[in-house]
Amino acid sequence: MPIRKVDQDRLDELFLEHKAKFAGRREDYFAALYLKRKFDADIAEVGHQIAFGGNDYGVDAYWIDRRARNLYLYQFKWTEDHTQFKGSMERLATNGLSRIF
Repeated sequence: MPIRKVDQDRLDELFLEHKAKFAGRREDYFAALYLKRKFDADIAEVGHQIAFGGNDYGVDAYWIDRRARNLYLYQFKWTEDHTQFKGSMERLATNGLSRIF
């Protein structure tokens, strides 16, 4: 599904607002946009939970739900091709989980 104009505009805003602090590429801010919407997260406070740039080992962001005692790991792609997730998932399974835990 293509990104909606309103979401693209908000993504651009987040990128411009936080790129000086976190750097990264515009598409790295999908994670910021998602955490902000899903958990009402303040990006300035949870930016350390987002992988800006490369070397993410298949995890673009994480969220800890302390009440439910759940750890959420997220992978985001700016593509309509679902097969683009394959390499990231393989990298996560091969190297990423041992680096996380």
